[in-house]
Amino acid sequence: MPENEKQVQPVIQAEISETNAFQRLDNFLMSKYRKIPKSLIYKMIRKGSVRVNKKRAKSSFKLNVGDVVRIPPLAIDRKIDLKTDCLSLKEKIRESILFEDENILVINKPTGLPVHAGSGVTVGLVECLKYMYPDCPGLELAHRIDKDTSGCLLVAKNRKNLRYLHDLFRLNKIQKTYQLWVKGKWPARKMKVDLPLQRTQHPYADQLVRVMYDGKESCTYFEILHRISDQLTCLQAKPETGRTHQIRVHAQMSGYPIIGDKKYGDFDFNRKIKLKGIHRLMLHSWKLEIPMPNNTLQIFEAPIPESFHLDFLNDILH
Repeated sequence: MPENEKQVQPVIQAEISETNAFQRLDNFLMSKYRKIPKSLIYKMIRKGSVRVNKKRAKSSFKLNVGDVVRIPPLAIDRKIDLKTDCLSLKEKIRESILFEDENILVINKPTGLPVHAGSGVTVGLVECLKYMYPDCPGLELAHRIDKDTSGCLLVAKNRKNLRYLHDLFRLNKIQKTYQLWVKGKWPARKMKVDLPLQRTQHPYADQLVRVMYDGKESCTYFEILHRISDQLTCLQAKPETGRTHQIRVHAQMSGYPIIGDKKYGDFDFNRKIKLKGIHRLMLHSWKLEIPMPNNTLQIFEAPIPESFHLDFLNDILH
């Protein structure tokens, strides 16, 4: 098929199985059509082009087993071959698996790999995992980390475990621990940053998160691990809440931006350190601590990248 050719899908009558039961209508459609802009999906729901059991439904409608969702024809820009793209990432992803059983996967996500398609990205980690695990139709991300953040990422293989993990995240029962390097000498007394955050969207720019008095409650605990004179500090961060870009914005607003952060960082400093060999966001999802249904605590750790090691940074800075 030519690169810019569009493929028009026929009308689909999708019957809901246990795999998608209790899922919101908008989330169901976005999981099926990851290349379609979210704005178009919401527009189709609003106009009534998408129907549930032949009736209009709100985007928040919870689907039940046996419901029939009418999905109208969609023009999808076929700019890539999904199979080819996933095959090129397959081995890299397999090498990144930290743990796997019949219910979950824990991936040491490489920096630069987006977790899902969207915003100009046609294939992400979850699309490749679905290609690699055709017998797991309910496979979904249990949470997300940014494209440029590396480390532990939790994936559910079925809807039952996805609901269980979502409940744990909602109740703050999963402990996430990150490591990061920031510019400057982080003060020993600064152990907690408690600033409300709100997403903002500029029509001509990427989504940004700002500190706003009426934003969502957000809290991160920090601990100093290493320092390199007054230039850099290595921190451990434990977010008590899970807001978008939370650690990145809390570090920035404290006056110590994360090295390599293209949205919230010190751009002049990033350019200088890039010339010395740092080409990534210095934020790593190091550890996940998850209470399991059998009352045991599972702890997963992603190895610390070489570029985070104190000796490596000392060598390139001196």
